[in-house]
Amino acid sequence: IPLGFWLLIRKEWRTTIVSILTALTLNVFVWSQYGFSTTLFHSFTEHVNLLWNFAHSYQSLNSLNTNTTEISTLIAYFFKINLTTLKTASFIIYILANAFAAFLFIRKKINPLAFLILLYITDFCFSHHLVYDCIILILIPLCSYSFSMKHKIILFISILPLLLPLNQIFETLQLQSFMVITPVFIFIIYLTWLWLSIKNNNPKSEIKSINNFRNQYLFNNQ
Repeated sequence: IPLGFWLLIRKEWRTTIVSILTALTLNVFVWSQYGFSTTLFHSFTEHVNLLWNFAHSYQSLNSLNTNTTEISTLIAYFFKINLTTLKTASFIIYILANAFAAFLFIRKKINPLAFLILLYITDFCFSHHLVYDCIILILIPLCSYSFSMKHKIILFISILPLLLPLNQIFETLQLQSFMVITPVFIFIIYLTWLWLSIKNNNPKSEIKSINNFRNQYLFNNQ
């Protein structure tokens, strides 16, 4: 979704159309194996809802809420709240956060690469993902190459918790309730990236970052 939205906002029509057609083709092929029955869709949505509800368990640790990045799971764990209300609120916030990111890009407050990273982090914060999905954040060094050293250090510090075995640490310290706070660290990265990408915005920084990253990390040994 983040990449598709990024392509759409940038008016990359051909790539967007090809991506949509590819996704539709693959899904129609799978659907055809079930005789184009609507049972497949009902089964899929039912399982997604069950997983979402399981991840949003109140005062109960499980394999999902201890490894998810979605802020709503943290709220559901500590506060007994109606899950339908929570899901609706999360969806609204997700839409508004993406619209805010698009607004910043359209107003040229952030460059295209910073916009893409912001979309991905927004997706981690406000929709269902597990920690290993954050591997996409390896793009951050590429997109932050033009940052000042001070800002690079701040960014690294914000990302550092994700490099640590947090659940193992909390379990060793007998702080099991803290095993659900990964979304807090993701949200800190979101705020840090938002601040730094605006502060270091440069219309030419996208090309400069790509060229510098390529020259230093890819071709410096040739």
